[in-house]
Amino acid sequence: MDGLLTAALSSLPQLSGAGLLVLFVILLLRREGQELARERSAHDAELAEKDAEIAAQRARAQAAEQMIDDERKLRRMAEDISSKMSRHRLQDADTVPG
Repeated sequence: MDGLLTAALSSLPQLSGAGLLVLFVILLLRREGQELARERSAHDAELAEKDAEIAAQRARAQAAEQMIDDERKLRRMAEDISSKMSRHRLQDADTVPG
């Protein structure tokens, strides 16, 4: 685009009305292209930020799931111990002469 603009500017004395219109269109397109590049860059930065947020949330969710799994294991162990203790008490109560 810059090469086209340089060529158009170097031939400015030879341009007619239509040539000036073409030059104006080239300048507009160049400006629009720069604006689109800035917008694309800002959009890419936003996407990268959102991707980082999503990765952080996934890590938090995995950590929470791990904590829940650990709590479930502990609860099952406690229930097993409680069940065994209850069985032993019942067995002891049955063997005591009364």
